[in-house]
Amino acid sequence: MAHNPTFFIDQHGCAKNQVDGELLVSLLRKKDYRQTFDASEADLIIVNSCGFIESAKTESLNAVMSARQMYPKAKILLAGCLAERYADDLAESLPEADGIFGNGDLSQVYKVIEPLMKGQRTVLVPEQKGVCCGDRDILLSFAGAAYVKITEGCNNRCSFCAIPIIRGELRSRPADDIIAEIKKLVSQGVYEINLIGQDLAAYGTGSGDNPFGWGRTCHWAGLVSGTRSGRQRGYPLRQKRQAGLKSGADWSAGARACGLRWRR
Repeated sequence: MAHNPTFFIDQHGCAKNQVDGELLVSLLRKKDYRQTFDASEADLIIVNSCGFIESAKTESLNAVMSARQMYPKAKILLAGCLAERYADDLAESLPEADGIFGNGDLSQVYKVIEPLMKGQRTVLVPEQKGVCCGDRDILLSFAGAAYVKITEGCNNRCSFCAIPIIRGELRSRPADDIIAEIKKLVSQGVYEINLIGQDLAAYGTGSGDNPFGWGRTCHWAGLVSGTRSGRQRGYPLRQKRQAGLKSGADWSAGARACGLRWRR
């Protein structure tokens, strides 16, 4: 009787990429893949790479080549930012990888994994759209802590930064989705929530963003601050968010509304 395939995830990069790794773990577990924490036992090794700076690129490439050398029978999938940024080049220059998968839509990972496990080399870079989120069965953070992604991409286009090239334009998650995820994490014993995004102060300012829903534009800002919304008080929304997040007393009110409590 055929056994359920095992997989090992080799995690690289930033907190945003860590959340992506946690989502990949959960997606594979839902398909009855078994996670192992010993790469020598894995049928599939996922290198969730970083493609931001040269040293990170080198580290991710070395991870792929080391995995191929040490575990020749395993299938190797290069995922993450390096795969997203250089998919076409690596499809030709990195035969050590059995498949390449970008980070635009992680739910499409099955389209790469299934043929890959049958010996078919697949390269897939889904469109950068929305913010990847969902259930995370396994958290790769310290116990009691979790990252919650609230935006994806960036519109700043700084000359020194590749984030818009890798992650695309700014998109923001609906506020209700963020709050629901935080409440679920708290119910599971998480007490430290870290909101992450490339530019948190730009939340809700993307070209297609409407995170609070029509008629509720500043609902979440009001929840965090415990006061009236920024527009009601005549402040630009961005300035109001920054003011609210800098106030410990205001954040306490928002935290209590989400069911969070300070640890003493």
